Amino acid sequence: MSETVAEARPDTSEAVALHQVFRDALESASDLVAGAVVERPEAQEAVAGYYGNVLAFLRAHHEAEDAALWPRLRERCPDEAMVQAVVAEHEALDGTLTRAEHALVQFSTEPTPQWGGHLVGALLTLQFELEALVGTQEREILPLAAEHLSVEEWAEITPLAFAAFGGDRPWLVLGLVLDASTEAQAASLLERLPEDVRAAWQGEDQALYETFLAELRG
Repeated sequence: MSETVAEARPDTSEAVALHQVFRDALESASDLVAGAVVERPEAQEAVAGYYGNVLAFLRAHHEAEDAALWPRLRERCPDEAMVQAVVAEHEALDGTLTRAEHALVQFSTEPTPQWGGHLVGALLTLQFELEALVGTQEREILPLAAEHLSVEEWAEITPLAFAAFGGDRPWLVLGLVLDASTEAQAASLLERLPEDVRAAWQGEDQALYETFLAELRG
């Protein structure tokens, strides 16, 4: 008597950990930016670097989904209209992200209360729109991805985001993602990253990350 072996499905819950990195950063905007302007001017460079890299990683994450997630769901998902609606929200967020990036450039050049307030407003607007988008993704899209993508296809997305990352502190975003992940998710991510990235993290990059967080948070 033969037995049917169920096909392995991807653990799409790791996307929630990634989303948490963006949630935490944007929720902290008021405290970090205002604190750097008013109380801790020595932290202004760290705050600007933190948000510069988080925003760069958000953009890279969206590019990775554009390459490896949405085309497959459009092709394979019977509820294509719902997928297309989420893709439209995904694309609409780009303008809000761009405005936050521009506000950060102004703050980095002139970290005054005026530009700090402008940056906080842009980041909180981004938080509001991003929460609506990722909430829908977690409820509607992740179950579809688990059903319609293979383990190997799903595993491509986060490494693609790291490959497309345009920030200057890759160890920062890697550390943030690992901290938001379960032990199993963190091990899986490290295994999928290039050997040089993994070796750097296990070498000096983890210490750089911990030192940076201490400077950022005072």
